[in-house]
Amino acid sequence: MRNTLAIAHKELRSYFASPIGYIVLGFFALLYGWFYVTMLNYFVRQSMQVAQFGGQETMNVNQVMLRPLLQNVTILLLFLMPMVTMRSYAEEKRSGTIELLLTSPLKDWEIILGKFLGALGLYVVMLAVTLVYMAILFIYGNPEWKPLLAAYLGLLLMGGAFIALGLMISSTTNNQIVAGVISFVVFLLLWIVGWFGKSLTCRTWDCSRWPARCSRRSSTKVSSGHLATRSEVFRRSTGVVCIQDSRNWSTRTQMIPR
Repeated sequence: MRNTLAIAHKELRSYFASPIGYIVLGFFALLYGWFYVTMLNYFVRQSMQVAQFGGQETMNVNQVMLRPLLQNVTILLLFLMPMVTMRSYAEEKRSGTIELLLTSPLKDWEIILGKFLGALGLYVVMLAVTLVYMAILFIYGNPEWKPLLAAYLGLLLMGGAFIALGLMISSTTNNQIVAGVISFVVFLLLWIVGWFGKSLTCRTWDCSRWPARCSRRSSTKVSSGHLATRSEVFRRSTGVVCIQDSRNWSTRTQMIPR
């Protein structure tokens, strides 16, 4: 486990040794802040209108503000996760260091898991930045913390599934731009697969429902603080399968002539 953590620390450090880590963090924090201010202004206007017309019911900040806010965050993952994962294996292959890494005394699973934890660490930092906005909301408002905690857990699991899939795609090429583009296309297909399933036959629709667990319908449940068991099982299974495939594709690098 010590070797895995060492690789994860090296991978996490490499993100901030290049502009990638700062660009991803800055872009995510900027857009999250813009969504936060927009949704907060909408919530304040709606609350004032309810009070103006003598409404007695208090508006639920979790439903009116936080739910659409976190749903927009899931859309950001489609664009940002490919930037996080595209260089992990592709850059190692391009520079030739992947062969040194695979022939080292380290076990394959230590290398794969270390790279996954490194990318996941950057994603955790991204989510941690947003806690500043949540702290401000708790100081001046009264949101429910349990649905919010469940929503963040869902975002973590969804991001982990995207990271595992992106790492698998990165392990199939030595061009990080190609890896990023393919990752984005695959993520987008997973996002919209539920839309196309409705126009297919019943049997085909049944087959497409499981990938749709990682799509827009599932993100709606995540943003509202509801974690469906089947959706989370799909995300975890996706992560495990993609991590295993990353190992297989990386091992094949040794057999590819340079």
